[in-house]
Amino acid sequence: MTDSGVADISHFSTLPEGVQSGTRHTINNAPNNQPLALYRFDVRKKRFDLLTNKQEEMNEAFLRLTNRLYLVVEKELKQPLRRYIIGMELNGGIRHSSCGF
Repeated sequence: MTDSGVADISHFSTLPEGVQSGTRHTINNAPNNQPLALYRFDVRKKRFDLLTNKQEEMNEAFLRLTNRLYLVVEKELKQPLRRYIIGMELNGGIRHSSCGF
């Protein structure tokens, strides 16, 4: 991820299932599950754009990343993820795994 909060994933051969331009996803801070930053995946640009890192804005727009999207990002970026936790929706529950860009 660049300092501007954008992770370039333009080399994706296929987009993650269910991801649409403008979809918002939250990168969370475990263990209290408070959002650190809210990102939008832009299908046309094939990248994540930082929407906000203000807590009050994120509380109103809290959405989770799917397990599939996380796995695709991790595989395609081929970089260890740091400082962030992505909330993954698994079997109706939420799990957290260390990651970042």
